[in-house]
Amino acid sequence: MDQFEALAHAIAKAAQTKVYSAEELAEKEAIQAARKHEAEQVLQRINNKLLNQRLCSHLRFDNTTHTVSVNDGEYLICQGCQHLIYPNAEPEVYNRHIQMGAPVGF
Repeated sequence: MDQFEALAHAIAKAAQTKVYSAEELAEKEAIQAARKHEAEQVLQRINNKLLNQRLCSHLRFDNTTHTVSVNDGEYLICQGCQHLIYPNAEPEVYNRHIQMGAPVGF
């Protein structure tokens, strides 16, 4: 009976709604605002990276390819922007860089 009563007491205590003070509410709101701000910054960094990948020509200044082949031509990776170029997703870009001499076999 003691274990059952202890369990019932624990469940009843967990079910009680906690009343927060104004200081605790302000602290929770500040933490949530900081999380939201950090999430917005992470999202902005991701969007900036995607924009840079879309704008990158994947070419060096001397117009040679800036990509290398990975897994024997399974895909290319641009060494400048880290964009992954798959043959089935971007065949024209993939073929152009293979023809330009993207190193194969890494």
